[in-house]
Amino acid sequence: GITTDVAPDGLQGVALFESCDYDLIFMDCRMPVMDGYTATEKIRSNVKRVGAHIPIVALSAEGFSVDQTRCFDVGMNDFLQKPIDTNELLNVLKKYLTCSTSSVDFSVLEQLEPYSTVDQDLVQTLIDQYQTDYPGLLKVLTTAEKEKNLILFNETAHALKSVSAALGLMHVANICQWLEDVDTFSDQVRFKLRSLDHEIYAALTHVTGRKSRKV
Repeated sequence: GITTDVAPDGLQGVALFESCDYDLIFMDCRMPVMDGYTATEKIRSNVKRVGAHIPIVALSAEGFSVDQTRCFDVGMNDFLQKPIDTNELLNVLKKYLTCSTSSVDFSVLEQLEPYSTVDQDLVQTLIDQYQTDYPGLLKVLTTAEKEKNLILFNETAHALKSVSAALGLMHVANICQWLEDVDTFSDQVRFKLRSLDHEIYAALTHVTGRKSRKV
């Protein structure tokens, strides 16, 4: 089942985030005291917690075209328009609360394991390096999208695709391939880009979880 907490306003929503660990946040854009945009910015700015990766889904009664850009600008990952359609809600829950094993090709990592030594775990070294490097690549992608620098955007997407595929993060690599092939910027590009951080985090969690269970 799913356990939920409800905050009456954005300020209390941020307080809940700071005191608990959540897998998904639904954020009403028009809450009292502190609106959903400000609350999301505060959550995303808290780099010491996992909040940089928790998917945040906007809830708004306004038109999709009106609110979408602002939602993604402050760091939200997805958007649901009120009144909420039950099927759309279920799709969002399935999207962010499940991690398909097919998103990671573990055979890629298994092929690297024989190259590890007593002094160095090659797979863990590559994972650590990826975790160090990917935030910088995401930042470049975000800046290139904002500045409409298509060449830099495509090149960076290619670089992130390559290092992701090298670790078997195939779903992430497929998203990066899609971004690499982009020839014009659009709301769909922005949506894909905003979801990438969560997809990477989910895939890495899946990889490190399986690796820690191996004997």
